[in-house]
Amino acid sequence: MSEYDKFAKHDDEEEELRLSQPAQATPQLAITPNAVQRQRAEERLRRNTALAPADVAALSPAAIQNLMHELYVHQIELEMQNDELRETQMALEAARERYFDLYDLAPVGYCTISEQGLIVQANLTAANLLGIVRSALLKQSVSRRIFNEDQDIYYLHRKRLVEQGDLQSFDLRMVKNDGTQFWAHLTMTVGHDAAGNSELRVVLDDITKRKQTEAELAQFHQMLQDKNLELAGQSHECLNR
Repeated sequence: MSEYDKFAKHDDEEEELRLSQPAQATPQLAITPNAVQRQRAEERLRRNTALAPADVAALSPAAIQNLMHELYVHQIELEMQNDELRETQMALEAARERYFDLYDLAPVGYCTISEQGLIVQANLTAANLLGIVRSALLKQSVSRRIFNEDQDIYYLHRKRLVEQGDLQSFDLRMVKNDGTQFWAHLTMTVGHDAAGNSELRVVLDDITKRKQTEAELAQFHQMLQDKNLELAGQSHECLNR
C-alpha cells in the first residue's frame, strides 16, 4: 500500500467514526492533528513565512492540495488587483492630463491667490497675459500686477469677498512684465486649500479691445451730442433773426 493510500484510508476511517456518533449527541469540533497543522499553516501564510519541513510532512495530501489551491487563488487575486491598480493609475493619469490641458490651455487666465496675497498657482494663459513665464509669476504679490491707481478697486472687492462670500466681478487695469498696461475683467471666488487656509480663485480675461470700443463709442456719442447742440444753436439763431 502506498503512502497516499495509507493517508486516504486513515481519513476514511476518521470520517466513518464521525458519522457513527449518536445523532442526539451535542456536536463538537474535534481538533485533529491535521486541523492543528492547518491552523499553523494559515497563520504562517498570513505572516508570509514559509512552512517548516516538519509541518509540510505532517499535512495530509488533501490538506496540501487544498493549501496549494488557496495559494494559487491568492496569487490570481493579487494579479487581478495589480491589473486593477494599473488600470486605475492609467485612468488617473489620463484624467490629470485632460485636466491640465483644460486648465493650462483655457482661453482665460486662472490664478489662485493665498491669504497673504501671493500668486500660488496660475495657468499658462494667465502667464501669457502678464507677459511672464509661469515659474517667475508664482510666489509674486498680485498687487505688483495691478495698476497703482486701480489698487483700491481690487482690495475693495477682495474685502467684500472675504467678508460676504459673494462672487465679485469687476474691471481694472493690470501691468505686464514689460510695463505696458491692459484692461482686465476679474471674477473672484473664495475657497480653501488642502490645509484649510482661505484662498482666492480668480478668472482673468483681457478686455482691452472691449474697453477701446467702449471708449470709441463714448467719443462718438459725445461728438453727436456736440453736433446736435451746435445745430440746435444755429436753429435758435435763425429763429431769432
